[in-house]
Amino acid sequence: AETLEKVFAGQQVSEDEAEMVAHHPHTSYCLLREIPRLERVAAMIARQNDPDDPSGPLADDEEVRLGAQLIRLATHFDDLVSRGASPRQAITELGRADPPFAPEHLRLLEAYDADEERSMTVRAVSLRDIAPGMVLDEDVLASNGVVVISRGQEVTGALVMRLKNFDKGMGIRQPFRVRVPCFAPVAVREESV
Repeated sequence: AETLEKVFAGQQVSEDEAEMVAHHPHTSYCLLREIPRLERVAAMIARQNDPDDPSGPLADDEEVRLGAQLIRLATHFDDLVSRGASPRQAITELGRADPPFAPEHLRLLEAYDADEERSMTVRAVSLRDIAPGMVLDEDVLASNGVVVISRGQEVTGALVMRLKNFDKGMGIRQPFRVRVPCFAPVAVREESV
């Protein structure tokens, strides 16, 4: 968990930690490959970091090849956003990636981002109001100004518990901005953006 927190925060990791992170697709593959009907999903996960080669070993399985490409794109997109890039900035940066992402996949990501942005409202919340499904619109800071959770992360039940526990010890600056689906009933004040 500590290694993942470092990776998500963009902090330096040790050589051993970097190796562990690099091997996570294979580890995930090993966990999923024996589960009935998840064999191909496991193959997609295992090959997510492989360069896309239409004539390579996956040439005969277009679905696995496509799935691996999409996982790679989603992972890189999520990484950039969780490190502070806006979705539009992340898409622009992904357009310059080497090896490149397929332009049609980037267009789909742009369309998804536009749809999601229209369906979200920015609100200021305190810890008592935070709920799973919200997305952090700004970094959540400790009372001393240190970043606890980077903007762009989706709130989960585990994240809520972690923030509340951290608040008991160090303290969290409140309120902070989140994006909430427009249809979600939340009893918090709306913040003009």
